[in-house]
Amino acid sequence: VFGDIVLQASFFFGEDVTFDEKAFTKRVRAPGATERLAAYRTWLASREIFDAETLQRDTHDFLTAQGWGMGDIVHAVRVAVTGTAIGPGLFDSLEIVGQDLCLRRIDRALRKAAESVESPS
Repeated sequence: VFGDIVLQASFFFGEDVTFDEKAFTKRVRAPGATERLAAYRTWLASREIFDAETLQRDTHDFLTAQGWGMGDIVHAVRVAVTGTAIGPGLFDSLEIVGQDLCLRRIDRALRKAAESVESPS
């Protein structure tokens, strides 16, 4: 149990995360996922208030404006920011990790997804 807690919370510590490859493939490499993740990253960068409650409310508004549902983005964001498909609440996690680090991790996930498209295994 303690080991599970450590693994699920490890993304709070350090600059980078290790991506769960199965989750990354399913959530970030899914058709249309990188485009949605990039759009959300741009939107996230423009946020002046970066607390969980505001992010959740404003994300809902952003998604509605895009014609997307929460499921269209949250899984890819979670994997990009935490490295895994499971863990604490997404918006709480975003707040704790902080805006700058969230953006850097999303950028890294987008680069990794682009590299896998350019040079398939």
